[in-house]
Amino acid sequence: MRRNIADPQALRRRIYAQPNVSRRILTDLLALGGEADSQEHAALLADVATDLLVNQVDPPKYISQADADWLTNAVRACSGLSMRAEIRMLTDVIRYAVSVPPSLAGFCVSELKARS
Repeated sequence: MRRNIADPQALRRRIYAQPNVSRRILTDLLALGGEADSQEHAALLADVATDLLVNQVDPPKYISQADADWLTNAVRACSGLSMRAEIRMLTDVIRYAVSVPPSLAGFCVSELKARS
C-alpha cells in the first residue's frame, strides 16, 4: 500500500476497485500514520473504517463489541497515527452507526482527553 502514499486519490481508487474493504486495508492505512498526514488521507481512513465497521456488517450500522474491540486495539497498535486522522475516523464511525458499544465511545473520549 505504500506505493501511492503521496496520491490519496490513487490509493482510494485502488482500495475501492475491490468489492469490499477489509480489516487488512484498514490496518495498512492505520500503519501509514504520519506518512499520510493530510486531509485527504484522513478522509480515506474515515471512509474505509465506516464502510468496514458500519456499512458492511450484518445488520448494517450496528457495531458489534468484537468489531469495537478490534478497532480500539488496531488504533492502539498504530501509535504513529496523526490526531486528525484518528479522530476523524473514530467520530465518523460513531456518527454513521445506529448502535455503538459503550467501550468504543469511551475509547474515543479517552483518546480526545489524552491528546488535548
